[in-house]
Amino acid sequence: MKVLILDNSQREPSVASVWGHTLADKLEIDGIVRGLGFKHVVAGVPTDSNTVDDLFCQQLGDAPYAPWTFSEFTDWNLVDGLPVFDKEHVPVGMRKTADYGLRHVILEVDTCAGFWDCNFSVSDFTAGVLFWTRWLREAVGADATMIVNLRDLAKGMLRCPDRCVAMVVAMAELPRDVRPAALLFEEPFGEYLPCEVGGWTALLRETMDAHGWPSEFQRDGESIDGALLIHVHRQWGLADAVTLDALAGGCD
Repeated sequence: MKVLILDNSQREPSVASVWGHTLADKLEIDGIVRGLGFKHVVAGVPTDSNTVDDLFCQQLGDAPYAPWTFSEFTDWNLVDGLPVFDKEHVPVGMRKTADYGLRHVILEVDTCAGFWDCNFSVSDFTAGVLFWTRWLREAVGADATMIVNLRDLAKGMLRCPDRCVAMVVAMAELPRDVRPAALLFEEPFGEYLPCEVGGWTALLRETMDAHGWPSEFQRDGESIDGALLIHVHRQWGLADAVTLDALAGGCD
């Protein structure tokens, strides 16, 4: 199989902290990343706080790789408990990505928290993905792409597995020109065995394939359309085993 690496060297040491890397640190790391030839790189998380991630993202106009930034699905701009999808409520991560002239966004989505308790539906979720995709392309160009990250999939598979599968089906059945480029999920807790994560992976891959969203990356080694990616936190020695079982289950 072919293995797609979304390099996370810039981000991982400083997640959820405004301290850590300086801009000089990031530029030094970037020189190494460029030398290694990665094609897809997590650049950071732009915020209203103007952290070092913002400074670094502004340096990537000439990057030889695709720089990916993270953005929330909603910045909790809620009306009656529900997210708002319009040009007046663009999440800061997406808005600043466009301001910096970058084109690739990882959209952070939860499957079982917050607004899902307020009559938010899978069709509402799909409408949000479509709106943000179109907004980003209008802002920075038709070649803008998004990856949807189901960041709490582990909890979702325990609490609302039917909804998780329905969300994947809804994305897979979107027209190819407006659906996300790829699907990402996390095991963020270090709580689950390799066989459990491998089983979820197989379910996601089978669902994507059955609804017309196969991995083009496995076919040509270039396009990330239909790719299924995993990011494992912690796991204290099991992280490699979890990743290997996910790859065996159908991850790219």
